[in-house]
Amino acid sequence: QVLRLDLIAAILKKAGGPDWEFFLNIKDGVNLGVDQDLPRAEEIFEEKVKWKLEMVDGPGINEHANYASVEEHRKEVKALFKEEESLGWMIEMSDEEAQKEYGGKLFVAALGVVQEPGKIRVVHDGSNGVHVNNRIRLKDQARSPGAGELRTILKQSAQKGSKLFVLAGDVSKAHRRIKVRREDWGFQACRLEAGKVWLNCVGTYGMTPAGYFWARAAAGGIVRIAHYVMGPDGLSELLIYVDDFLLFAESQKEVEAAGFLVFLWIVLGFPFRWKKFKGGTETDWIGYWMDVRNFKIGISERRALWLAGWLKSRIKEGVVDMADLEAVVGRLCFALGPLEFL
Repeated sequence: QVLRLDLIAAILKKAGGPDWEFFLNIKDGVNLGVDQDLPRAEEIFEEKVKWKLEMVDGPGINEHANYASVEEHRKEVKALFKEEESLGWMIEMSDEEAQKEYGGKLFVAALGVVQEPGKIRVVHDGSNGVHVNNRIRLKDQARSPGAGELRTILKQSAQKGSKLFVLAGDVSKAHRRIKVRREDWGFQACRLEAGKVWLNCVGTYGMTPAGYFWARAAAGGIVRIAHYVMGPDGLSELLIYVDDFLLFAESQKEVEAAGFLVFLWIVLGFPFRWKKFKGGTETDWIGYWMDVRNFKIGISERRALWLAGWLKSRIKEGVVDMADLEAVVGRLCFALGPLEFL
């Protein structure tokens, strides 16, 4: 466990933070919420009342075959699993061992691979067929900032005549930093070869609770702790979108405070991807681009070029594939976010 849970809890408790006990309660791993209710943090989140997946009465099938994308990257996936096994994030068992320990709680989900620049992301589909995610009901509604928050901060700063500096960075493998209790590892099983299964011992991409528990840890251990430590006048604005944070500073004092906060987060155990750190008076963040000197906001050049190219191709062809359109609608909505009126 890389996060120094006792230290985080102690600082939050001293500051009167409402969720300090959470960091002590996750020491031995979190409950995934499949056969036991998940907690409700009323002082932190509003209540969640809508869920994308329909609730199912019972479990789904015990195993679903991997998607075709895995076959193309089988060696890379296996190497990644071996690396994560050395970190304590995964464990390999024979079918017999897994059945003996988990029995009816063993669900081998389909894996998919998403190719990203310079790396692959393995996604564990806890929904299709196995219906593990369908049996989980989060009780807290986590929300993330976006274009509206950025636009508001820039507007307010422009009205005050402030000069802004921004610092952006992200936490390495954030979803994998929260341990899962051993009795729930069987709900996060997958397979690369016959006779053996891999079990995830930590939060996993494609499993509903991973994002929730990380959001709760980041809300307390990164955002609120920063405001408690710096005080009401020591920090301008701090936004976090999943694992990407964005610090705004309006003075030399606040720029120094930003550097101190990064140091503090390291002390608390949050691991960063240093090559992703960036900032100054212009930067992009979660796909948005901003010029804080001139109080401008838009989307990143890469996203703009992709969307422009896609739209031009559809206009030229005169037709659109509906499945393709559905996939792009989200990108179009994101791109329109910086506009005051859609």
